[in-house]
Amino acid sequence: MKLKKLSAILLGLLGVVTLSGCSQNDRSGTFYEIFVKPMDLSLSKIHEYTGSWGWSIVIITLVIRLLVLPFMLNNYKVQNKSRKGQELARPELEVVQKKQKAAKEKAKAEAKAAKEKAKAEAKAAKEKAKAEAKASKERTKTDAKATNEKQKIDNDIASIVPAVQVVKK
Repeated sequence: MKLKKLSAILLGLLGVVTLSGCSQNDRSGTFYEIFVKPMDLSLSKIHEYTGSWGWSIVIITLVIRLLVLPFMLNNYKVQNKSRKGQELARPELEVVQKKQKAAKEKAKAEAKAAKEKAKAEAKAAKEKAKAEAKASKERTKTDAKATNEKQKIDNDIASIVPAVQVVKK
């Protein structure tokens, strides 16, 4: 791709350099000798025969088109051959495209399933944490009740011990 861009730039610069030496008064140089002078002479000769500059331009245009015709025909052949090659390859390309589409859909489905699995695992972990918190809270309540019961028993024992000591005396 870079080579194409570089070629286009170099060709453009070559054209600018070639054409930059042209002026109305300058009748020398490569461009004038190769392109302008033959075209000027041809138009003048055709004008002598036709007597009209319009017809001279039309005729010179047709001559140039006839000179370029073999290149245009070759280009059309290449395009036609390329189109036929694409038509032959189209069924194979469709198969490959279907496989790619199926693989893409499969990957998308797997990603969706993994996301849902992760979501479910997160939800289960959250519920487990809630259950553990609830159980911990229940244990705390039970422990508090047990502590209160123990305290009552200790208080009861403490109140009975002095009474027993009084009875012993």
